[in-house]
Amino acid sequence: MFLRIVLSVLIISFGAAGCVDKSPPPPRVAVPQNAGDGALRRSDPQKPMPYELSRNQLPPPAFDDVAMIDQEMPERQAFLNAYERVGKPVIRIDNARQESDNSENTAVILQFIDWLRCGGKVDVLTPGAKSATADIAVLLSIDVVRDDRNTVQAVRLAAIAKNVGDELLLGQGLVDMPQPIDRQAINRYTRFVARKLMSDMTGTWESAPRAVAPPLEAPAPAAPALPPAAPGSSGSSPDTNPGAI
Repeated sequence: MFLRIVLSVLIISFGAAGCVDKSPPPPRVAVPQNAGDGALRRSDPQKPMPYELSRNQLPPPAFDDVAMIDQEMPERQAFLNAYERVGKPVIRIDNARQESDNSENTAVILQFIDWLRCGGKVDVLTPGAKSATADIAVLLSIDVVRDDRNTVQAVRLAAIAKNVGDELLLGQGLVDMPQPIDRQAINRYTRFVARKLMSDMTGTWESAPRAVAPPLEAPAPAAPALPPAAPGSSGSSPDTNPGAI
């Protein structure tokens, strides 16, 4: 019995000695002397919340889209509907004082008129046709924007629409066209001013009270018809001469 106990102890001892991990320990790592040194991360980067992303992302500018000659403006149909409702007034384009008169200004004026005509559905008089009768005057100004060194930075386009009779403001548009001024820039920024002006005019016309047609007068009553005459009578009164026998 004693011999079995001794053998069991020896077997367990040899088995435990064979399972011992004899691999070398990992190398020691130097601890940073100052807080924040080494590969330590001081704080997690702040991530924006979803509502902050939507708040910081500005919407595209209004009345600004890809400049295409054949592309119909979004405000065109509503403008035409209101234009027909107010009786299709004649619009005259007037030029304000310009700093210079060159081919760029002429191209700006012609392109702006082309947008406002809506494919010929709006009656527009060109500048200089003041002898013709107009209901609405659109004042188009083209001014040069300069910096402190008198260097041209942009060309400012402004349009104001008023009634000729009562001077009621119908709409306005303003935009700065940066340099360089080429065909694409003229097409884009005149379209911007035209869209803004047409949107304002549509809103003004739609908010105006609609004309109410006067009530129809009742027709006058017809005169009563005379009774038919008796047969054989001439329709004359009998002879009442007292001297007749």
